[in-house]
Amino acid sequence: MDVDGDSCHHIHNAAKQFAAPFGHHLEQLFADLHTDHQWASDQLKYLIEICEFMGIHGTNPQRFVAHRWLSAYDVGIITRRMLPAYKVLYFGFLSQADKTLYEDVLQEIYKDCSVGERAKARIQYFHQDLSKKGMTQVGKDRKGRVVKKLWFESLNTNLQLSVYLGVLDILKEYVMVFQGSQTLVHKLHDKQLGVVTNFMA
Repeated sequence: MDVDGDSCHHIHNAAKQFAAPFGHHLEQLFADLHTDHQWASDQLKYLIEICEFMGIHGTNPQRFVAHRWLSAYDVGIITRRMLPAYKVLYFGFLSQADKTLYEDVLQEIYKDCSVGERAKARIQYFHQDLSKKGMTQVGKDRKGRVVKKLWFESLNTNLQLSVYLGVLDILKEYVMVFQGSQTLVHKLHDKQLGVVTNFMA
């Protein structure tokens, strides 16, 4: 690695190149989830309440920052934690035919998270209330992309999340070490050798 200044910059670029063949599947999902809740306080409130029903620590969907590419790792951790709650929330935006098709999957999620009948009824109200909201075509398209990735392409989304969180963690650890204020140039070679070895492995 040719170090011409901030070596962490190269790590961000390496992460970006690693993820390029995946076609920005997750990055688009991260951006859509963040945008979809940024100005929709009622939807965000429902999401947090669903998290409480499911025993999940609920937080605002975080923003993926393209010029600090390893933010994909941080957003990925939050997304994986909240994925069941996202699926439950966006179930309400499925077509009636798709709701019938995926009803068993929804009930399995409820069972895994010990969601009671009263909570299910409350969530059903959320779905009904959100379905009444007027949306722009941009908003409809965004929700369509999210639904597609959470429900129709859920296996692909889960697999890519696993890959990102497994591999990007190696690069994130390096960045965390060398973004500090302490001078660690004497450790630079050993750390870079370890990162490259683990990454290639």
